[in-house]
Amino acid sequence: MSLVREIPEVSIVMPVFNNEGALRETLDAILGQNLKSFELIAVDDCSTDGSLKLLNEYMQRDSRIQVYSSEMNGGAHEARRKGIEKTRAPWIGFVDADDIPDSALFEQLLSATTSGEPPCIVACSVHMIDESGIHIGCKELFEQEQTFKTDIFGRFCRREFGSGMLWNKLYRSDLMKRYGGHSFSCRQDAGEDTLVNIGCFFDAKTVQVIPGSLYGYRKHAESATQAVDYAKRYTRLLAAYLEALVSYEAFGELALQAIDRLYRLQLDQRHCGVREPSELEPQRDSLSQVVKQLAEKRPSAIYEMLNQGIANPQFFVQHSSLISQWLEMNKRIIARLFKKR
Repeated sequence: MSLVREIPEVSIVMPVFNNEGALRETLDAILGQNLKSFELIAVDDCSTDGSLKLLNEYMQRDSRIQVYSSEMNGGAHEARRKGIEKTRAPWIGFVDADDIPDSALFEQLLSATTSGEPPCIVACSVHMIDESGIHIGCKELFEQEQTFKTDIFGRFCRREFGSGMLWNKLYRSDLMKRYGGHSFSCRQDAGEDTLVNIGCFFDAKTVQVIPGSLYGYRKHAESATQAVDYAKRYTRLLAAYLEALVSYEAFGELALQAIDRLYRLQLDQRHCGVREPSELEPQRDSLSQVVKQLAEKRPSAIYEMLNQGIANPQFFVQHSSLISQWLEMNKRIIARLFKKR
């Protein structure tokens, strides 16, 4: 006789890769949630430390935990995608394997879906913690509870709902499976959450935000190799921009213009960290390829970078080499078009 598991109220998806040091604290925080009707779907992305062993240990202790292993390392999005496929609840949330959710996180997010017209997405405020778990500041703040029914996609692209991260939000299952359940054309190691949220917020009819800071985002100390990491992140962010244009082309021109503005804001964020153009030199080949593809896909996007440069000279200095490449590429594209005539 087979046992049929009860459908939980919330499915929590957690990608894991070499998080052994913080994972126990994160798992304890999830199991300590006020909301008891949940399932935790953890997907280990080929960790080389003791993460998988620890996950299996916790799975033996609590039947709400399911553990899956990737056959090859595919990055956080692919791990989440595999987890999303396994979800059964009507609502889906996320936790990163080194963060600390407040005990009231999913209780309060779920409660917001039961008052009035059910929203498609609920988001809460976020605070930062250091490597010891100590509160060190605010990351995202919603000052009051609000429900939005108009200009939702525009607000998202203007970052009025905060960053594009998945982990401080609760999503209607069908919405998340529609956009979080498919693979991108190439691996995304930066901005993958934003790519999923572009689709979710485009389709969302109602979004609700609540003021409580219920999610602890762990901020790691910067390393000596941080400049190299920033350069890689910058390059990957441009690649994510290209992926967004490809994935959501069917949304139409107005949506693509909003996506242009979204990535213009992201490229101007301090966390990109590139201080001097020379720091991008190790990424020359990757950057050249991405810039070429961007120019061919959407030449008008150069306006966003140039326009930002007029408003922010430092931005223009940082992007001058890219802009030169972009303009040169557009000249060649225009020349080819005239030849065809």
